[in-house]
Amino acid sequence: MDKYITIQSTDSIDLYPDNKPWSFRVQLNEHLYFEKQCTIALTDITIQNWNVNKRTDCHDIYIYTSICYPSHVGESKEPLLRRICLRGSKKQRHFNFPQNYYIPLKVQNFQTLDLYIKTSNGDSASFISEPVTVTLHLKLLPFWI
Repeated sequence: MDKYITIQSTDSIDLYPDNKPWSFRVQLNEHLYFEKQCTIALTDITIQNWNVNKRTDCHDIYIYTSICYPSHVGESKEPLLRRICLRGSKKQRHFNFPQNYYIPLKVQNFQTLDLYIKTSNGDSASFISEPVTVTLHLKLLPFWI
């Protein structure tokens, strides 16, 4: 069973009016149930209107979700989906990842999920000023694991 979910930071704004492009909660239109262990990967992300220090070649940002198990990130453990590099100032950038990194889900059923984006020093990526769109891929763990 494979399932793709595409969400935007402005989805569910009526339920969660405090959503920001860098930190948001979305309620899906259905409750998802998985009988077996499932994994999640960030397959693509679109980020609009960001402005980071132009003196830096690469500004690392980290995309997290509330529904996956934590991974080691520096000296802590965080529910990391992916790290990406932003460069300079752009109107819009679409990142499509040819290699997906699958992380085990820590829940077997959910209807809401949180996504948040932080900088390499752990601060909110508040320099992102417009809606963010992400596509997540959910798939069952192979039976031989």
